[in-house]
Amino acid sequence: MWTIDTLIWAVIGFVLGIGATLLYQSIRNQRISVRWYEMLIGAIGLVMFFFGLQNFLTGFAEFASHASLIFLLIVCLPGLLLFGLASRLASMHKNVS
Repeated sequence: MWTIDTLIWAVIGFVLGIGATLLYQSIRNQRISVRWYEMLIGAIGLVMFFFGLQNFLTGFAEFASHASLIFLLIVCLPGLLLFGLASRLASMHKNVS
């Protein structure tokens, strides 16, 4: 059975696929330079963010709104900070051109 959660995750997967494809093409065409640890930090940040988002949505579905809000604060916020750190580190490099 299709629910709104299924649609949300399908859209998120579609957007992540497009983003990963564009990142791969930009790295391959040498428009941006990204080091391995920046990719690792960004991937860990995205995984933490989506893990927290999934638990937030299921917490509200189970009517545990306070617990899901705390989990959002404890897991999603550090995930966003890690992803922001990775993007900031990548933008500090001079572009290879």
